[in-house]
Amino acid sequence: MKKIINMLLMLTKDELLKKYSAPVPRYTSYPTSPHFKSDVTSEVYEEWIATIPSDEGLSLYFHIPFCDTLCWFCGCHTKITRRYEPVQKYLKYLFREIELVAQKFKESHGNKKHPVKHIHWGGGSPTILEPSDIIKLANHIFENFAVLPDAEFAVEIDPRGMTIEAVRALADAGVTRASLGIQDMTEKVQKAINRIQPYDETKAVVELLRSEGITDINFDLIYGLPHQDLDCIRANVDAVKALKPTRLALFGYAHVPWMKTHMKMIPEEALPSSEERMKQQQLATELLCEAGYRAIGLDHFALPDDPLSLAVEENRLTRNFQGYTDDEAETLIGMGVSSIGVSDAGYIQNFPDMRSYVRAIDANKLPVAKGVATTSNDRMRRTAIQHVMCRYEVKLDDIAHQYGAADNLAQTIGPRLAEFEADGLISREGKTIKVTEEGKPFVRAVAALFDEYLETGKGKHSQAV
Repeated sequence: MKKIINMLLMLTKDELLKKYSAPVPRYTSYPTSPHFKSDVTSEVYEEWIATIPSDEGLSLYFHIPFCDTLCWFCGCHTKITRRYEPVQKYLKYLFREIELVAQKFKESHGNKKHPVKHIHWGGGSPTILEPSDIIKLANHIFENFAVLPDAEFAVEIDPRGMTIEAVRALADAGVTRASLGIQDMTEKVQKAINRIQPYDETKAVVELLRSEGITDINFDLIYGLPHQDLDCIRANVDAVKALKPTRLALFGYAHVPWMKTHMKMIPEEALPSSEERMKQQQLATELLCEAGYRAIGLDHFALPDDPLSLAVEENRLTRNFQGYTDDEAETLIGMGVSSIGVSDAGYIQNFPDMRSYVRAIDANKLPVAKGVATTSNDRMRRTAIQHVMCRYEVKLDDIAHQYGAADNLAQTIGPRLAEFEADGLISREGKTIKVTEEGKPFVRAVAALFDEYLETGKGKHSQAV
């Protein structure tokens, strides 16, 4: 009888959407960036680097903050330029930052190069670099760090205007995975977001990459864009099936014009409603799974033999600033304007403005603008959030025991657990919380249960669904 009563009291999908689609972080970090402070300086970062074990494989991220056109949906930190001179000047400073960071590691580890097991170039558009500079940047990384033979080397690609010379440069540089920004394949949506990218152009770049030996290919798709409907979603999945990338990310468009003023170019009346967004996400998931992809976490998909799928099977899936990943490095070193890094000690973020970034490097200082030192409680909650986001399950007592928590983690979030359970988003077995199938679209809201900073934060976030 009690079960029947609970079922009758459960909310409808529309009611759940209204209740749980409030803005929350994407939880690619914890604490999240609105809580970074300026008291984490370059000197603090140097101290943190000195504590990283000499045999710990690093993950390196390099930010190329330039594009030749402005996409109105874009939430990235980038600068629009039609001239190459600013890019060349920036590269000189990025090379110097690489040298500074590498030297700090050498000073702590007997003048030895530090091992690296993952490299990622993001942007902006890293492929704005001329082919010769693609090679120079890669060589400079390899000269300053001990890149392991089996390291993954991933680069984000804007297919528009890509040449065979650029693709060959990526292959010669050692790139193993290419991530292509696509967003939407339909013309009406492309016009609305100021990103005209014909299917044939994308197809040609995919074929070029494969012909040069870069066969691990990711696509980025977005739902919730202006004028997007279910027919657009079907067209996008049809294109995916034809080109067969090994991995996809399906992101919900985050309309944050208060942060990115160019988003004001997108008419809000053309944006899908929350209900329409959910239908788009659900249809895309259904069609991609029918096409042989495995749904991974909140917004990723991979073929069964892709390393991301294997990471799920082996409980190794993690989440960082690039989203879901099989990169297990404990330390991520971010280089370039606005880049974020993380170690066991905490998070740092480089200056987001070019002038401050250049000034710091001219002074031979690491260009750190802010960050946050993490406490044991932060790390415990970060682990809980990671488990929710990556495994849809968290064992509260195990995590509390792992971090020697004096307080029972279950007690600190207990008051809201019953509400989530009554709404069918989670189930509980003792101190184990599992996200239900009905709750998976709301997994960010479940993860937010563990966020001690959310109520006090000043940052605005995108809606949860």
